[in-house]
Amino acid sequence: ERNVCREIDSGKKDRAQILLGERVSCITSYVLEKNKLPVMKDYMQKQDYIFIDDAAMAVYRAALKKDLSGIFNVSSNTETTASEIMEILAGLENIKQIHHSKKSNFFNAEIVKVSNTKLKNAIDWQPCVTIEMGLERCVAEGKRIMGIKKKNKKAAAKPNKVPPAGPKRGFMTALAIFENLLLFLIFAFLQWGELFFKINLPAAVMDYSIVYIIIVAIIWGQLQAYLAVFLSSALFIAINILTGTDIITFIYTPENLLKLAVYLLVGIITGYSIERRNREIKAKEIAIDALSKKYSFLLEIYNQTKIVKNELESQVISTEDSFSAIYEAIKKVDSLEIEAVYSGAINAIEKIMKTDSVSIYTAGRNGSTDYLRLKARSSSLAGIIPNSINVGQNAHFRYVIEGKCRYIKRDFETSIPIIMAPVIDGKKVIAVISIHSAEFENLTSHYENLFVTVISLINSAIKRAYYFENSFKGKKHINGTNILDAESFEKILSEMKKYKDRLGMGFSLLTVSKGAHTLEQMSESISKIIRENDYMGISANGDINIILSNTENDNAHIVIERLKKNGIGANLENGEDEYV
Repeated sequence: ERNVCREIDSGKKDRAQILLGERVSCITSYVLEKNKLPVMKDYMQKQDYIFIDDAAMAVYRAALKKDLSGIFNVSSNTETTASEIMEILAGLENIKQIHHSKKSNFFNAEIVKVSNTKLKNAIDWQPCVTIEMGLERCVAEGKRIMGIKKKNKKAAAKPNKVPPAGPKRGFMTALAIFENLLLFLIFAFLQWGELFFKINLPAAVMDYSIVYIIIVAIIWGQLQAYLAVFLSSALFIAINILTGTDIITFIYTPENLLKLAVYLLVGIITGYSIERRNREIKAKEIAIDALSKKYSFLLEIYNQTKIVKNELESQVISTEDSFSAIYEAIKKVDSLEIEAVYSGAINAIEKIMKTDSVSIYTAGRNGSTDYLRLKARSSSLAGIIPNSINVGQNAHFRYVIEGKCRYIKRDFETSIPIIMAPVIDGKKVIAVISIHSAEFENLTSHYENLFVTVISLINSAIKRAYYFENSFKGKKHINGTNILDAESFEKILSEMKKYKDRLGMGFSLLTVSKGAHTLEQMSESISKIIRENDYMGISANGDINIILSNTENDNAHIVIERLKKNGIGANLENGEDEYV
């Protein structure tokens, strides 16, 4: 087949023998180059042709069927002879003479139509492109490629040569110059006619030369405007010399030079404006033509995709990671309480991504990303992942935060998550969401893209909760302090209890004795000791409490000792076993 194609492309054989089993593109190329039909060995030889788009769609749909197996015929279920192909090509290229040779015994058997019923029933597929439509596309594509080749050859042979203007273009240019000169004579007569003819013209209230330059620029464009500037300037200089002004006096008279400058300025500005408008119009025409071609392309794609719309719609609705399933999971994150958002985010990611190891680390409240604090995690990660991460010592988290992009693990290091993505608010990272493990068969490009989609939805929910919290910050805290009021503190305490039930994340609750300190003093002292993901507030019974997030009671005693060193007494709340 390659040898036959080379023989046709080289043009060495006018009567190249082309077997019907070889590519139709070779026959099409021969027809377009020679403008005649090739001689076939057997014009009645039959074959079952199928267009490449239909074949690719069949393979694609078959690959989507998980339980499909066996041997299937990808065909059009239609037999076509070589004579029919030649007649179609002759009709497309207006070739009248078709040569038929005697039948050859080269083929021992004919390839008739191949049944595709089994494939159509299995994947609900139907070929859409007929042999006429397919050959028409082949001819159109062949002409396009041949046109590009010819254009490239001409450009390579004469890269800097500009084709000369045709007779029509030269005639139009000469006509424009003639009309320009005629208009110049008219305005020159109106401006200076009294000097040469014994007539009385109306008193000139303006410089007609400026009007002449503007009219020329509007009608004929920038080049003719420059010619008008030259003619007007030459006429003005000549009139001054004829009226007795010598050239030296003319040059040293500022009014004369100012008038010449005005002519030049008007010509340049008007000509440039008109030329710019013409270029914009031409650009719009080119853009419209390009958009029309894109529309035709998109319309063709639409007609093809419309065939499979109903099947894909049913698949999207019924699959586990369908839009409806993702929507139901993301609805759990739709809250204005930041703690509820994080808890719901863990559950949503676990369900959609089919994993039980998800973590969320948050940055400092002041936007600091030097340390990340564990905010929420899956229950399976209890005691496995750290409560705090030093970003400076962890290259992978630093890559996510500094690059503001997702990280996909490509090696076999077990201490890092398999995929991470930042939660971005404006230009700063406020949290990092990670998946630490997943089933091997799920580690695909689709899994990565699905994770990015879910993170984008959760990102919006987290930012909305942060905006709500910041907008009501003054109302949730006691004036002049970081101490939450009783209502806000009880809501957070309730969410912490849910963290314990859902995710197995314990916390410690401390009761602080106020003593002689004011609330402002206590707020300032305690804020320096507790972490950024801890809370202090007024409980329902009026006591000042501190919630130490994700902290065991043994570690809570460290905080109690620090408070005592600052003159603040604190002890674990009765019933702490309920929380840790």
